[in-house]
Amino acid sequence: MASSLLNEMIKKSRNESAEKIISVLNKNGDVLIFPEGTWNFTPNLPVQRLNWGIINIAGHADVDIVPVAVDLIDKAYCVIIGESFKLSHYANVYDAVIGLRDAMTALTWELMCMKPTTKRCDLHDTYWLEYIKTQYARIPNKDQFIEESYVYRPKGEISLGELLADMHGIKYKSMAVDYEQHRRIMRLCDDWNKPVRLR
Repeated sequence: MASSLLNEMIKKSRNESAEKIISVLNKNGDVLIFPEGTWNFTPNLPVQRLNWGIINIAGHADVDIVPVAVDLIDKAYCVIIGESFKLSHYANVYDAVIGLRDAMTALTWELMCMKPTTKRCDLHDTYWLEYIKTQYARIPNKDQFIEESYVYRPKGEISLGELLADMHGIKYKSMAVDYEQHRRIMRLCDDWNKPVRLR
């Protein structure tokens, strides 16, 4: 069996992948899908929003989804396999994708609890950037800017950082491309999110 059913860099391959996956599932094959669309390096989300394709594929193939969480802990990959996720328990695709994300988040949290903790004050300003660059360096031919473009978001939706960058005349770039500019945008986001104190 082929190790990959799609090439994420080619649009035609992405569009044809669902049919290939359903065909494999209908032949009692197993398929590993990453519904987040990319490697999750967000500092504040255990699981990013999921692409809905996994729900549609499971529905067409009439199969359950088995959520899995994987993380690197002390140079060893750790895996937690969740309980079978049944689409029949959900009224619609929207509820199912939220339920699957919740199940994946619970598994991810279990893995996070196994990691050693560090106080934020003990980390230097560039810790997160260096961590991400170290992780990407482990896998050849991975590019953060391209990977970030695979994150699911509805058509027309932009992030707060992109909105504020546009409002201030800043060309939005990823953290890996221009870290100083990224920090400037993050400071704008922090200022935007500060609570307004009424007298």
